[in-house]
Amino acid sequence: MKKNLFLLTMLLAVLMPGAFAQITDYVVIGTKTQSSSTAPFNQSYKYSYSECIYPKSSFSGPVTIYSLSYNCAKVKALTITDFKIYLGVTSKSSNGSSNWTPEQELTLVYDHANVVVGESTGWQEIMLDTPFLYDATQNLVVVIAKKGKVSNSTLTYYFSNTANSIMYRQSKTDESFANHPGTTASTSTTNFRANIKIGVGPYLAGCDKPTDLSQIGATAHSVTINWKPAEDTDSWDVYIGETPDEDTEPTATVSDTTYTFTSLVPAEEYYCYVRTSCGETDKSEWVPVQTMTDPDFTGEGTADAPYLIYTLDNINTVIYAMEHNWSTYGKYFRLMDDIATLTRPIGTDNVLFRGDFDGNGHFITLDLNGSQFQALFARLGIGANVHDVNVDGTITATSTYAGGICAIISEAGGHSTENIYIRNCTNYATINGSSRAGGIIGMSNLSTQSQYTKLYVENCVNRGVINCTEGFIGGIAGVLANNAILDGCYNRADVAGNSTIGGIFGEIDGSTARNCYNKADITSYGLTTPESIIGGIGGSLYNSSLYNCYSIGDITGIYGVGGLLGEFMNAITTGTYYVKNVYVSGNVIASPDTNRKGFIFGDIVTDNPENFIVDNAFYESNGQSLNPWGGNKTPSATNVCSYSQSTSNPTEFVLSQPAGGSTDLLSVLNTWAAGGEEYTSWYADIYSVNADHPTLGEVEEPGISITPKKLDFFYRPIGAKMFSESLSLTNDSDIPLTITDISFDEDNTFFMFEGEEPEIPFTIQPGITNKINITTDPEATVTPGAFLTKLGITYSSRSYKEAYINAIAYQPVEPDVVELHTVISSYPFNITQSTLPLNKNYNLHSEETSGPDGVYKMTFDTDVALTATLTGCNNPAMAIYKEDFNGKDYPDVDNFIYSGRGDITDVTMPAGTYYLVASATSSQYILDVNTETIPLPLEPTAVSPADGQTNLEGTVQLVFGKGNYATEYQILCGTTNPPTEVVMDWTNDFGAVATVDVDINSVGQF
Repeated sequence: MKKNLFLLTMLLAVLMPGAFAQITDYVVIGTKTQSSSTAPFNQSYKYSYSECIYPKSSFSGPVTIYSLSYNCAKVKALTITDFKIYLGVTSKSSNGSSNWTPEQELTLVYDHANVVVGESTGWQEIMLDTPFLYDATQNLVVVIAKKGKVSNSTLTYYFSNTANSIMYRQSKTDESFANHPGTTASTSTTNFRANIKIGVGPYLAGCDKPTDLSQIGATAHSVTINWKPAEDTDSWDVYIGETPDEDTEPTATVSDTTYTFTSLVPAEEYYCYVRTSCGETDKSEWVPVQTMTDPDFTGEGTADAPYLIYTLDNINTVIYAMEHNWSTYGKYFRLMDDIATLTRPIGTDNVLFRGDFDGNGHFITLDLNGSQFQALFARLGIGANVHDVNVDGTITATSTYAGGICAIISEAGGHSTENIYIRNCTNYATINGSSRAGGIIGMSNLSTQSQYTKLYVENCVNRGVINCTEGFIGGIAGVLANNAILDGCYNRADVAGNSTIGGIFGEIDGSTARNCYNKADITSYGLTTPESIIGGIGGSLYNSSLYNCYSIGDITGIYGVGGLLGEFMNAITTGTYYVKNVYVSGNVIASPDTNRKGFIFGDIVTDNPENFIVDNAFYESNGQSLNPWGGNKTPSATNVCSYSQSTSNPTEFVLSQPAGGSTDLLSVLNTWAAGGEEYTSWYADIYSVNADHPTLGEVEEPGISITPKKLDFFYRPIGAKMFSESLSLTNDSDIPLTITDISFDEDNTFFMFEGEEPEIPFTIQPGITNKINITTDPEATVTPGAFLTKLGITYSSRSYKEAYINAIAYQPVEPDVVELHTVISSYPFNITQSTLPLNKNYNLHSEETSGPDGVYKMTFDTDVALTATLTGCNNPAMAIYKEDFNGKDYPDVDNFIYSGRGDITDVTMPAGTYYLVASATSSQYILDVNTETIPLPLEPTAVSPADGQTNLEGTVQLVFGKGNYATEYQILCGTTNPPTEVVMDWTNDFGAVATVDVDINSVGQF
């Protein structure tokens, strides 16, 4: 706890006849006559800690607080064995579920044992041990921590009902509940703010303190703070560390209102303090601000230089930093490799991710299990942009809120016009939940006012089975409430739950879904309610509209069962909602049978069905006798009819009546969709991958498929030989296919085949995959920047497929690549290398991805013993290569001669030239290299056959282990000792154990 620096203490002792003669007025806050046993503290529990906010507007200006009084309503004397009161200030206007005022920002003003309260009705005054200087620039915080031997709910105090004014923790048995709970501990809130009468006097500070302290910048090793000076002040003491008192020596005394603390630890929480210095002995009280250094990642967290995430440790560092008040707002992250296995979400219900997370096409395997808020991100906030990430594994939430990408989305902290985006993400994880679960999002709940934050969920896919016990379950989202746009998403895995279930969403409210489709079975268990409310696209379309969608799959439920929607619903008498340009195919099953089922809607729930507009809604009956919608209400409908498959062409579907002048389903769908750029075009399924129905994606011909469709090299150095990436060519047909041409776009200047160009023509058998290795041309003369080209593949003479290849070319600097290495000319060698100008150009270890790397050339005239260490960094990795890289053009995972993580110790290096490659995922590393004269080599060990063994015939296998410090071996055989016939001349081409076959008959003994 900080000490309240109360100036003029000696002067007041002389001037004041009594300890609190300076009380000149009382400020009364709250006049209501309701009473409760929970305010100002909980009398029903022995141990409690409560924090209450009183508004600064109740004060006319700065005051010194001397006493607090609470108004007793019902008498019952209660002895509090340990009674503490703390005062502080806050920018909060209300309390949340865990936003406790940090302990360092509170002042202990009253600390007494065996205090009796509640002996009489009316105001009961508590005189503070230490007067509190309150400048009324922020709201007042009053904290009461109490311990008691008994509890009694008869004692009550008057309160005024004020929203979320009090947060508290309490226990009948656990004394720790009377202590500060920590800044993020969960808690309860109430509106019962105790009426209070505050005894005040003139503001007696001799040196006004600074205000509005905030962190305005950070690096991995520094934080920068700023403050607002009091009037007519120009000097301040700054301090970082444990809670200071008036005698603490400051870190520095400055004349500027901005200061940077340096030499700090990455991803660490710090309290920084500032006080005004008005003279040698005249100082204000210390004012704290909570700060956080940045994690030590490669990159700067900007759009041009994002933080690079290589490992699970990197993600866990982000989680730790976020949970310690590090803000991700405005920061950029890029995933650089697949991650396995993440066992806790990024963030919590109260710790929001608000940055840009680029999954870069990589996979994160999840193993999440908890009561709620289980997803890659527990909660996304304003400004978040999550894109191009794939998740796999298992997600389990026994209570509520589960999703592949995000559990819940909201405008926590207030309304904004800044949007939230989830784009190009795919869930493969199995989701086991209770309620409000989706393949991408569990729930989103934004403002109902259209000018505020919108959520865009675009081009996302669910391929993971979803199985939940309760309601609001969707292949993409469980619930999307207000200002959400769901666009271009689809579901390909079965979804099951109890009620309000859909292939795309469980329920959307005040939002729009378009260009989406479902191709899976959707099932309601109907465990606890007769209203399953289940549809191929959505369970409940509530005050919302749906455009340009389709569903192919069986829909099984009890009531409210629809091929497209379980129910079309609104609770608003004004406004018009639409379902347009949709079709469904599949069985609609309601058991027991009910009239609340239909090909399009299971039910229509509204007092104004004329406000529901349905246009271009088509269904394939599949022999079922159903109406387009169930229930007893009818929307305003045009162009609603069945369709059937053409007998002459399986990809043509014929409407039972004309719609817009045509009876061709595909033509009608596209005529409508052509009305706006926001609608996806429809395609004929000429290859029968969509059960011959029209599809929203352009289906590829079965035959040669290319994976990936876009091969991303990311950053590639100019003028350096690099490892290749592979394109897989798979024959998906039933017959052999001959590749007749593979070639780059004629404008290509940067990409090339690794090794020889593929020999054309060649044939790929059915079900077989061939790989084509592509790299960047080290001799290309190009300007730094982005490069995009196409690789075209022609097969069976006329069939053609293509893939895109892109990279960002950059000019490397020493020692980024082999071609720009650093020469180690003397030993011992030491260098502190920044990784910021370097890139990850080489794969050093097959079992773990490395970060940016540096290359160092070593030449030894004689054999030496070498030791290298890599320190001061995260995820160190090293490897040593021969000058010829064992026949390759670059360092790689399979051609090193020695490797290690943080050290390579005492290894024998024959005379020659070598390259050492060092890598780390932090902003720098320290490399130390040293050599020693090599000792005399030791003899081989574990020789087989044994010395002196007889009766050996035919081919004998010689097995021996290398002796330490031996660099080469020679094998001789003969009938004399020592033998003279050389069987194998000097060579170093051996592993740790060598095996050689020798024809013993031709040489006798050895």
